[in-house]
Amino acid sequence: MENSQFIIGDGTTISFWTDCWCSDHSFAQSLHIPVQVLHHLNSKVSDYIQGNHWHLPPDVEAIFPNLRQILEQVTIPLKQKPDSLAWKEEIWLLCDRNWQAQCKVVILACLINILSTIWMVRNQARFKNKSIHWKSAVTIINSSVSLSGNLSKKTYHASMRDFSILKKFKVSVHPPRAPTITEVLWHPPPLDWLKCNTDGASNNTSSA
Repeated sequence: MENSQFIIGDGTTISFWTDCWCSDHSFAQSLHIPVQVLHHLNSKVSDYIQGNHWHLPPDVEAIFPNLRQILEQVTIPLKQKPDSLAWKEEIWLLCDRNWQAQCKVVILACLINILSTIWMVRNQARFKNKSIHWKSAVTIINSSVSLSGNLSKKTYHASMRDFSILKKFKVSVHPPRAPTITEVLWHPPPLDWLKCNTDGASNNTSSA
């Protein structure tokens, strides 16, 4: 639930004050409403919608003058549909951060295998009446992520953060290939001649 957020449908099942639906935090958190009064705040999101528009009671708007401005940024669906719960966008943006290539593969594999394993465990319990212990599920995830990371051809550069993630999943780091080494031949100058070399005075086969 900490990483989830409600998406408005008809607003009948979402608590206006205590559920996370308008931003990363509930209104109770962002407006610093005292905990001792939260049990009095039982209104739903639908209570503040009239004719596909936000409708705030005058006393509420007087206490929280910035509330309407926040609400106006939330689109009310034109068609009636049930409310839904979804993971916050930050979860899916995790692999878009500045992870290095091999580490990014590992993180993406981790997310995919978590979802896949949850679905597998759920199907085993529902259709085969077989219960899989959570430790076994974690082992399945770890082994799959380790395999993906080790088989990847992506490379790793110096980063202690990425290194610790790779080692956590028992993934061998793939350093980048060494730069191409080209042999450059040097010829001594003729007798009684002096040769003056300067930085960068070379081509693919010889240097001046």
